[in-house]
Amino acid sequence: MSDADVEALNAEGTTRGEGEEGFPHGSKAPFVTGAGIFGLFLGFIYPPEWIVGVPVFVAGLYLWMREYSVGEYESGVIPEQKRQLLGIPSMYLAALFAIVSELLVFGGAFVAWFFLNSQRGPWPVRGLPGLHPTFGLAEMLVLVVGSVVLFRARRGVGSGKRERLGSAIPVAFVMGLVYLGLVWFDWQSLMADGLKLTSGAYGAAFYYVSGLHFVHVIVGLLLLAILGYRFWARGHFDENRYTMVRVTEAFWHFLTAVSAVIFFLIYLPTS
Repeated sequence: MSDADVEALNAEGTTRGEGEEGFPHGSKAPFVTGAGIFGLFLGFIYPPEWIVGVPVFVAGLYLWMREYSVGEYESGVIPEQKRQLLGIPSMYLAALFAIVSELLVFGGAFVAWFFLNSQRGPWPVRGLPGLHPTFGLAEMLVLVVGSVVLFRARRGVGSGKRERLGSAIPVAFVMGLVYLGLVWFDWQSLMADGLKLTSGAYGAAFYYVSGLHFVHVIVGLLLLAILGYRFWARGHFDENRYTMVRVTEAFWHFLTAVSAVIFFLIYLPTS
């Protein structure tokens, strides 16, 4: 963020809430969201737990969006500690920390892939198909398109051209749906050729890495849906306040970067 952006944000008229340290109220949203995340991870051990974990997680996100992204935005409540930290809006900085934590998750998945490949491979093993680089390339390219349009949209909103966001959201959303469709057809093709989740370390490692990215793209679509709701239904975002746009753009760039690693380091060597 430039000095001019910081000055514009700090010059904006805001109010302090009546709660502790200027917050408008105590929020249950982080607790509900955390409980939902715990339920999601527990579901990997006991899948029926997803019946509880998924709706609790979605409810937590909804509460958080309603309280922070909508309620506080429209009432202008911005406590000092939520405005700037190290010259960066605190919500954006928190999002960057979350993205870094997800990079560590993917880092573990990639380490597992390369370790198992060195011990049980090289992959593909005899009797099992190689991966389809055409699918891998197409999956990466559709996410690149989403990154480009969101980059232009964020630049546009920051310079007062708010209408760019209105055209970028549906394009990026469609690109995300196309990605999910490509991955699904890729999986179906590989399974038809004999590569299943139960096909030893090779199948398990591939579907774990690919499935992990698949789930994160769904999260990206949820962010776009929230962005669209706030843009069209609530009239949010201008050149001074567009942190959610920056968060969504950063997360989409993260998805694109991971898809590039999957293509160049997994699809191509294993084709």
